[in-house]
Amino acid sequence: RLFEEVKPLNVRRAIDVGSGSGFLGKFAAVHGPGSDELSMTLVDIDPKAMEYCQKPGFNAAEHGHAGRPVSWSFRAEDAVRLLDADPLYDLILSNPPYIPTLAE
Repeated sequence: RLFEEVKPLNVRRAIDVGSGSGFLGKFAAVHGPGSDELSMTLVDIDPKAMEYCQKPGFNAAEHGHAGRPVSWSFRAEDAVRLLDADPLYDLILSNPPYIPTLAE
């Protein structure tokens, strides 16, 4: 539904913050609005998550909607520092885990 709302946008640079398995970034790469090449960055503080996303079984799409080319970047680092250094993204995605407090 999000992509129906932002269709007028031509998303060229997107980042999935705390990407974990990369599902959200993969979905955005395939279904995101735009026709120019999409640069999709997956960032997670856990290096194992980024190792997983770079394996052949991850099936990172080379093309998105209507044959749009997609280039991928995988970053195992602190997303806040990355965004401080390079804040110019058309779309920022995140689906952080729910971590209950001690009171819960």
